[in-house]
Amino acid sequence: MEMAPQLLSRSDVSLKKGFLGFGTKLMYSPTDSPLKGEYYEFKGGIELQLMKVVKGDIAELKEMPDHFLKDNVSTLGNLRLDVVSSDDKKFIAVQLFNYDQYIYNPISDVKVFTDAEAQEIARML
Repeated sequence: MEMAPQLLSRSDVSLKKGFLGFGTKLMYSPTDSPLKGEYYEFKGGIELQLMKVVKGDIAELKEMPDHFLKDNVSTLGNLRLDVVSSDDKKFIAVQLFNYDQYIYNPISDVKVFTDAEAQEIARML
């Protein structure tokens, strides 16, 4: 994922080597929970709602329905939301991209949510 350098620069994210040094994975250090990445594509028309997610205003996020993001996923869309989350949902990082001229360009910075805020984002997934 394109946000890996930003995540590794955080003090609460670490890189853990696998058995005998083979493979590595990102970990959320406070809970020692592994991080996994996924992405969701969306058609146009919900840019404003996606920007609310990326901006992280908790009051606005609480007004959004459960599973909002998964309910609006498209197989081919011009918007992509990259999500990195811990297994325990105490850490979630998001970044929004726009598809233009055959590439996805970031239209937001990486936004990191922890604890209660992360669980609010997880509710929409």
